[in-house]
Amino acid sequence: MAKKKKNKPVMSATMKTTTTMADAIEKLPPYLPTEVIFNILINVPVQALLDAKHVCKQWYDIVSDPLFVKAHCQKSSLGFLIQDSNNYSHVNYIDVNMPIEKTKTTKVENPSEATILCSLNGLALLSDPINEEIFHVVNPMTKEKISLPPLKVYWRSPKSAGLAVNSSGHYKVVHVSVDNYGYSYLEQLQIRIFTIGVDKAWRLIDLQGIPNSSTMYQHILIHPYCCRRYIYWFHYYSSFDLALDVDTETIYQFTGPKNEVNDSRVEVVSMETSIGVIDETSTLLNVWKLTDVKSNKWTEFARINVEPVYKRFSKLFGRRFKDGIYPVGLFDGDFWFYCWVGNSKYVVVRKNLADKRFEFFEIERGTLHPHASTYVSPEKLIDNDRALPG
Repeated sequence: MAKKKKNKPVMSATMKTTTTMADAIEKLPPYLPTEVIFNILINVPVQALLDAKHVCKQWYDIVSDPLFVKAHCQKSSLGFLIQDSNNYSHVNYIDVNMPIEKTKTTKVENPSEATILCSLNGLALLSDPINEEIFHVVNPMTKEKISLPPLKVYWRSPKSAGLAVNSSGHYKVVHVSVDNYGYSYLEQLQIRIFTIGVDKAWRLIDLQGIPNSSTMYQHILIHPYCCRRYIYWFHYYSSFDLALDVDTETIYQFTGPKNEVNDSRVEVVSMETSIGVIDETSTLLNVWKLTDVKSNKWTEFARINVEPVYKRFSKLFGRRFKDGIYPVGLFDGDFWFYCWVGNSKYVVVRKNLADKRFEFFEIERGTLHPHASTYVSPEKLIDNDRALPG
């Protein structure tokens, strides 16, 4: 009995080309509304988003939308960039979104060995190690970077620079220098600003009659405190403290809460949108917050008992533990600081202000920068037609 020949499948014109996986996924019916996918993805870490945007066109469009970038930024939690003090190319990111005992460390590439100056909304301001006239703005997680125009100034210190964002969502880089034009008797304080995506060159800020003096130069050239809309140059024992409102680009002069502080040991910290002064008396920390820079108003913010921390660390680390705390800042109701445990180790501590709990983790010695892992793209900040994350 002769076998029947199997008929070959007829290939239609629409089947002549090979269908890719991406095409197949795109043709699938949308089982979930875009709004639902949006709300799921804003909780996804940046590293996973880099892959998620390639799943299909719908996901790519969602992740690329400036509204998504802004929402993801607002949902991001605190972490820390830690730059090795002896080798600037070694940078780690510590994610403290999970319980401290499960903290995850991610290596961050820094092949140019640039100095990290500050961080805001997941963007880091870097000082170029070769050309001190150039600053870079980079997202360490997505590895996107932009470089700002060179500064053509004769300055005494190149490191006094900060990053801020105004209420319209425009990011601004601010730089302080004492220009002398080659002559010491011509020294003059200069504050320059560059609005990313708007300015083509650096602009001078009107100092509005703020006097120049050698005493001011000693304090104004220190690295500033960057608190979103404001940038502060503040040294507690100085009477030449300045604040820049990047919304109005107005400079204010203010002083610390000298009448309320015992002066036993004073530290200055960032408090997200403002700065604080910590007066350390034995194991009790009194925290004062600048609530109105225009009227130089300070209010008592918190009292923190760190005696339990000292007792715990004395038992855990013995002689390696050195009394004394080094504040990092106050964020989301938590006070962050670090302690020394030996010559090459820090213990970073999160102390909850609402109760007696505290958590800690041990790290290699380095410079700590509070940092949020976000999807904010420095490259897209130069596109003025798109909504910018604020």
